[in-house]
Amino acid sequence: MGRSILTLLLLIVTLAPCSAITDIYGKVESNHGESIISATIRILDSSDNIIAFAITDIEGKYQIELPDERKDTLKVSVSYLGYETVNMLIDGDNCKLPLDFELKEQEFELEEVVVKAPEMATLGDTILYNVDSFVNDADRSIEDVIKKLPGIQVEDGGRIYYNGEAINKFYIEGLDLLGGRYAIATKNISPEDIATISVYEDHQPKQVLKDIRLSEKAALNLSLKDKRGIKPIGYVKGGGGYGASPEWLAELFGMHIASTRQTIVTGKGNNAGLSYSNETKSFLEDTSTGTIAYDIFPQTPFGTASIPVSRYYLNQSYASSFNVLFKLKEHLTLNASVDYTHEANNYSNTVTTDYQGIGDSPMRIIETNQSALNSHVANARIKIENNSPLSYLNNELKFKGRFNDNAYHISKGATIHQSLSNDDYNLSNCLNIIARTKKNVYEFNSLVSVANTPDNFISATIPSADSLLVYQTAQGFSFYTLEDATFSWLVSMRADVGMKISFEAFYDLFKSSQSMPNLFINNINDNFGYKIVSSAEPYCQLKFGNTTWRTELPIRMYNICFTDGIGDLGHTFHRPYVDFKSSLNFYLFSHVRTSIALGRKHTIGGLEDFIVNPISTTYRQSSVLGAGILNLRKNDYLTVNASYRNTVEGLFWALRASYNNLYNNTMTASEITSEEFTTEKKQRETKGTTADLYFTFSKKLKDLNTTFTLTGNAMLMKRTTQRQGNVMDVRNDVYTLKGDASSNFFDNKLSTNFSCHYIHTRQSSIMFTPTRLNDIILNMELSYFPFRRFELFYDLYFSQTELAANTTPQNCFMDAGVRYTYKDVDIELSGRNLTNKRTYSYSKITAYDLYTYQFNLRPIEFLVSLRFGF
Repeated sequence: MGRSILTLLLLIVTLAPCSAITDIYGKVESNHGESIISATIRILDSSDNIIAFAITDIEGKYQIELPDERKDTLKVSVSYLGYETVNMLIDGDNCKLPLDFELKEQEFELEEVVVKAPEMATLGDTILYNVDSFVNDADRSIEDVIKKLPGIQVEDGGRIYYNGEAINKFYIEGLDLLGGRYAIATKNISPEDIATISVYEDHQPKQVLKDIRLSEKAALNLSLKDKRGIKPIGYVKGGGGYGASPEWLAELFGMHIASTRQTIVTGKGNNAGLSYSNETKSFLEDTSTGTIAYDIFPQTPFGTASIPVSRYYLNQSYASSFNVLFKLKEHLTLNASVDYTHEANNYSNTVTTDYQGIGDSPMRIIETNQSALNSHVANARIKIENNSPLSYLNNELKFKGRFNDNAYHISKGATIHQSLSNDDYNLSNCLNIIARTKKNVYEFNSLVSVANTPDNFISATIPSADSLLVYQTAQGFSFYTLEDATFSWLVSMRADVGMKISFEAFYDLFKSSQSMPNLFINNINDNFGYKIVSSAEPYCQLKFGNTTWRTELPIRMYNICFTDGIGDLGHTFHRPYVDFKSSLNFYLFSHVRTSIALGRKHTIGGLEDFIVNPISTTYRQSSVLGAGILNLRKNDYLTVNASYRNTVEGLFWALRASYNNLYNNTMTASEITSEEFTTEKKQRETKGTTADLYFTFSKKLKDLNTTFTLTGNAMLMKRTTQRQGNVMDVRNDVYTLKGDASSNFFDNKLSTNFSCHYIHTRQSSIMFTPTRLNDIILNMELSYFPFRRFELFYDLYFSQTELAANTTPQNCFMDAGVRYTYKDVDIELSGRNLTNKRTYSYSKITAYDLYTYQFNLRPIEFLVSLRFGF
């Protein structure tokens, strides 16, 4: 059976080039041998009617799919402004490929005209947004402009999405300076310095794989205005004010973007509620690994609010970063960066927990907490990259250090003091080499990551009774390496096959000791071992015009051995698994890009599955990580995506639907008393399902000078759990709908941003009391310019959470201020929380239980700041 399928596949691949031509391809160059970008290639019939066309890419290449019904003789016309037009007659059924053209320069005089750049334009798979068409005087940073672009969404933390998918690269003048930490740029660069924002659809960052390996994600590029690269640009900002205590603010941002070097430097500090942790956070895939020990104790065990931390954190925040990129040759760059962030945050809140499935009504626990969080994070990386069309080389060395020293004061009857302290280090190196010939592509990857958590512990005491409740320590070490090699054979322009061979090895060590003197308990975990995964992944890819079908068949062999050092118990596992994934990408209708993916994926557990002694995570919560058996999970999935964009109409929409069948050999179980909450794993075959539907619709209403965006999501989950010894199925449904409208009126004298967000959460089980939440969140931002350079701004936030018919806590905040700009100087007076609201309440369902939080807020406060741009 397998031999017959392979024979049929080879026949299809072999015979494909011998059939009648369905498309033509080639390259367009100048008479000086330079590739011509954006040249237009038209296919005309005998009556000079255009039947197909294409535009050359950045390498001067093009490909045109010919219509099914056509004459034998066709005319190809190639044109580009400033060059002579070339015409050629071809035989539509018998043409020698590739079809290359050479254009000669042509001198001509242009009549005097006034050119107005369009708001949006399309160039192949690239969308260009003219910043001047979207910016207004109320925009503080380029992020404010990006939020208003049709088709683009920005999270509060700074992560950028295009048509609902997170971007995979962020460039400045075509170069990747920041390596995923792009909030450093978006939150600080002035809109006045940027000419265009480009979106590269289906962006493959590695040029050598551009027409071989598909990517459904987009990249973003910022292009500077002329003369902005002559000297450094940026700003210096300082301010002071009064709220709960005297406040201060100091910031420096500098950037120099030249043709062969890019540099960004930042230095910031404040106690006015601003956090800098997101600016140095990478929003792209992180190749480094960590230990089990570091994440075992939560940093915020008593909850966080769903509003920005600037509302309730009493802070001392500092951050600095240095980023530099050298363009050594046309495709060769050297990139280095270091950053450091220190956050000292204090906040207080009360959390009411309703534990479900206990007796006739939920068990309620009320805790009042004061949290003091003190963290230090340092990052450093150096990267060299050669990204040419025929070869690729990338080597990136990264270091990360994290240090936390937290204190918590809990009022629950008696006052309890809890502390947390940990250190963590990670060092990783990632090497990627790709070489391409006319028919073959060779790829090699190597990732080595070492993580060490030498110190991690929590303790909890009752000072009034001089009693130690919990003393828990955890130490961990992890070594991880992944080596893989991929060979691809380009059988024809429409087909390629290949094989990926990989070797993956994990070594983990985990030690913990739990002391609970009041219960005469002392639990010890001492576990270590390795997991080796050897795999072979054959694939086949076929392309027909704008349709691409790719199928992969990963075959993995697992060899696992973990040991409990206390009892000298060995756990071994040797077994192969076969996965499957197939995807189809095509155009369903004109401008409607569609993809379908389905497959099966196995996930095999690790060392944590054999950690069977309890670990205290707070003064009253403990967790058993494993069930003493290797966790085996299987996921059968189906995903459908569709997207549309029309820059002329300013219309974008995307739809994504997925369905997952989940199989697991373990189940989460929990036991609750008024004094303790314990979770553990049980050996039991379980099934679960997840269905997810997401859509986004964005439209630029040019007549109203308004960008409107509507997004929605429906997620339905069903899973099995055990509580108090009872096994039950739990269903969780979450529905969200959000509308945003950004407008400029009266020749940009009035700028408005409105947002309405509705969230419905529902949980049901035969053992639980049904729970539902209805959240409504409204945001309004207004900026009015009564005369030039003078701005009055006003922000309103309102939220309401419906717990029951007669329980609807409401929250309302108002901020306002004035700003005056004179040349490069901004003077601003702002007031926050003008209603002086001191508490904020909201509820959420976590796992299976209902948590209701009440946070104490920063009081009314005023800040005067002076900003000088250069």
